[in-house]
Amino acid sequence: TLRFVKTSILSSEDGIDFGKEVAVESEEAVSARKAAERSASRPLFEQLAELRDKKQQEYDENTKKIFAPPKALDEEDVDFFRDLDEQKTKAMEARARREETDLLLFREKSVKSMDESN
Repeated sequence: TLRFVKTSILSSEDGIDFGKEVAVESEEAVSARKAAERSASRPLFEQLAELRDKKQQEYDENTKKIFAPPKALDEEDVDFFRDLDEQKTKAMEARARREETDLLLFREKSVKSMDESN
């Protein structure tokens, strides 16, 4: 898009009076001007058809990105999920062992308390 900003530089020949303006065109302004000159020689129908085709192409590209199939996992992703699985398994095994030892301790204490009460 073309921005409507005045781009010029004040210059001076004697170093005192900076009343002379020198216009500086950006690459964007030059390309926009050239595109306008090219399009001025073509009929409006062709210009609108080109614009419609360009917008349709952009829409198609975006739609392809949205509905593209998911990418396969690479080796790094597989390793990460494998490590995550191993951590979960180890945590579950540790919990099971802890529950088993706690249950054994409880049973021992309950047997001792029953023996003492008899």
